Amino acid sequence: MRFLKVSSVLIFVFCQFLSLAQASGLVVDKMFIIADEKKNGLLTLTNTSDLPLFISANIDEFHVNEDGSDFIKTPYNANNVENWKISTTQNKLVLHSGESNNVGIRSLCYNVTCDSSRDLMFFVTFMPSPYRDPGDSSDMSSAMQLNYGFSPVFIIPTDKPDIKYKINRTGDNLVVENKSNTLIYVSVNSCDNDKMYSGCFVRYIVIAGRTKVFQLPSEIENKEITVDVASYDNSFNKHGKLNVNDEFKD
Repeated sequence: MRFLKVSSVLIFVFCQFLSLAQASGLVVDKMFIIADEKKNGLLTLTNTSDLPLFISANIDEFHVNEDGSDFIKTPYNANNVENWKISTTQNKLVLHSGESNNVGIRSLCYNVTCDSSRDLMFFVTFMPSPYRDPGDSSDMSSAMQLNYGFSPVFIIPTDKPDIKYKINRTGDNLVVENKSNTLIYVSVNSCDNDKMYSGCFVRYIVIAGRTKVFQLPSEIENKEITVDVASYDNSFNKHGKLNVNDEFKD
């Protein structure tokens, strides 16, 4: 049986948003990547198991549906290669035990027409399976019963950001509607006198067009909170205060 664990696009973190994903011996160092100025990115894969792994990479371009509730994906395959906007430097590789390898994500926008009016968004999926050297006749049928894949999100941000959002606080929930053409960071802070402690600060990432409901940590539920909304490069940054049933928008 094979399972695919798709990276959550809305990442919940305390004081930072980078996370480490790991399963079946495969470690991916980042689950959310924003392209650099050349529209490229880089990931590091590591095999922490005792067995060699064969890893295949696949790409899905995606956008958010009209009501902001789900993703509409276009898998990259041989039938639409002329429309690919990104590729990986390696789409198949073998990692031996303890070995690491960098995999680049390369923009193809120099070769195809890319819509720069909004963020371009992709799932880059890495799927591990047991690897056996040619000529090895050992029985590997029970080496790995379950395979888990990971799908880091790769975003090429628009160069024409238009930030529009609405945030509502209802009870212990925060409802974020990102009506922008680009991703936003939403930071929630209830720390006393700028003193950080566990649970008083949380940060979310909300991609363009997405509506998401977050349950606030128990430490925040009954307190006035400060909400900061920022673009990925902090060229836009606005903050306000929210109590229960308050709204904050732009």
